[in-house]
Order: sequence, then C-alpha cells, then structure tokens
Amino acid sequence: MILVKHVLQDAQKRLVVLNQEASIFEAAKVLSGRNTPLAVICDSDGIALGVISQSHLVNALATARVDILDLKAGAMMTKPLLTCHLD
Repeated sequence: MILVKHVLQDAQKRLVVLNQEASIFEAAKVLSGRNTPLAVICDSDGIALGVISQSHLVNALATARVDILDLKAGAMMTKPLLTCHLD
C-alpha cells in the first residue's frame, strides 16, 4: 500500500500554488513546466480551495470566448478539494 508519507517528499518538490485571482497567463506559465501538471489554488489566507491542471487550461481555450483573457484561476479550478492524511 502506498501512503501519503511515502510520496510526500517528492510531491512537495513539485508543489505549485496559485492565488485564485491569478490570471490565465500566470496559470499557463506555471503549468507549462514538465514537472507541474497541477497547481493548488489558494485564497488570500493561503487556504487551499481547489486545483487547476493543464487540461483545465486546454478546456478553457477550447471553449474560449472574447472574455478568455480575463479568466482567473479560481474560475477554472476543480472544487471541492479532496485532502488526505499522512497515513
């Protein structure tokens, strides 16, 4: 069985956090890295609210309208956020 405590160190190296007000450009820049397919979206207090992935960006672009340039990370994220414990 794989426990969170077994993968936590490697996962923390790849962890990326974005504010829910981050622009689509900021999200794309962070998610364009090979080792960052996912970012945790947090509020201004640092509380995790959801996640955004490369596929969220692709879907947003595929269904783009004129207002795509104003899209924020919080509007694209998957929520609610599922969490787990070390064990």
